[in-house]
Amino acid sequence: MSAIYSLSGILSIVGGLLAVGVFIFIPQLKTNYSALTRASRLSVFITIAILVLGGVAALFTHKLEPGKPVLAEHVGTGEEPKPSAGTLSGEVNQQAASITKDVPLSEMFSEHASPFNPTTRSFDRIVEATPGYRIARAEIIDVQQARLSDLTVEITDNGAAAVVHFRLTSGPQFDRYGGSIDATLRLTERRVPSSAFQASGTKQ
Repeated sequence: MSAIYSLSGILSIVGGLLAVGVFIFIPQLKTNYSALTRASRLSVFITIAILVLGGVAALFTHKLEPGKPVLAEHVGTGEEPKPSAGTLSGEVNQQAASITKDVPLSEMFSEHASPFNPTTRSFDRIVEATPGYRIARAEIIDVQQARLSDLTVEITDNGAAAVVHFRLTSGPQFDRYGGSIDATLRLTERRVPSSAFQASGTKQ
C-alpha cells in the first residue's frame, strides 16, 4: 500500500514539473502566459505548487507505522457485544483446558468524501469464543497501521466474545491517502465445564 502512495506522490511531482516545463520551453504558451493578468498568473503558480507539495507530502507521510499492543482481561461485566460487519475465527485444539488463539485483524479505508477535509470512520470487529470456552484475555499485537486511532479491545458477555474498536482516517480528494490496520488479536480462552453452560442456558 505504501508503494501506491509513493507512486501517487511521484506522479503529482512530475505533473507539477511538466507544467513548469510547458511554460518555459514552449514559446507560444510562454507568450500567452505573459499576456495573462496578475491574478491569472497567481492561479497558475498556486496550482503548480499544490501539485508539487501534494506529491512531496504523499512521498513522506503515507507509510505504515508500528502501533502499541492493546490488552483486555475478562472482568465479568456481562455486557452484550456490539453489532459488527463480520466475525473472525481461528483454529484451536478444543480438548485443552486453556488455549491461545491468534486471529488476523486487517482493514483498509480509502473513502475520499470531501475535496479538502479528511474522512474518519469507526469500525467494530467481534470475535466469538470457541464453543465450550470463555475468553479470559484479549491482546492486540504486531500492529502495523496508517492513520489509525482509538484502538481498543474489550471482553463482553461474560467472556463469550471480544470486541475490537478502532477508527481509520483517509485523506481528501486532492491528497488521496488511506488508513489501514494489520494486526493480530491474541485470545487466551479457558474451557468451561458443561454444567456451567447448562446452568446458564448456553449451548456448546
